[in-house]
Amino acid sequence: KEACDILQMKPPALYIRQNPNPNAYTLAISGRQPLIVVHTALIELMNEQELQAVIAHELGHLKCDHGVWLTIANLFSLGLTRLLPIPLFADTIEDNIMRWVR
Repeated sequence: KEACDILQMKPPALYIRQNPNPNAYTLAISGRQPLIVVHTALIELMNEQELQAVIAHELGHLKCDHGVWLTIANLFSLGLTRLLPIPLFADTIEDNIMRWVR
């Protein structure tokens, strides 16, 4: 809430996902409330201030309307590129998108 107040924006939905890989990401689908997902592994690794910084980072993506591109990048990072018949091509796409996301 504090980060949303600072950025003068409406709080998105916040989900905690049981996952052993530390990560957080933003999903924004046209016509729906945007959401932020934080993995349990990240929560276990970070203190309250660090988690607030991660959430503020994700809110920054929403504030700058990165939602569509981040959603595409997150889908790739979640493994949809594995559906492409050429693994090297899929890995290259995923690498480039994730480099842009960071």
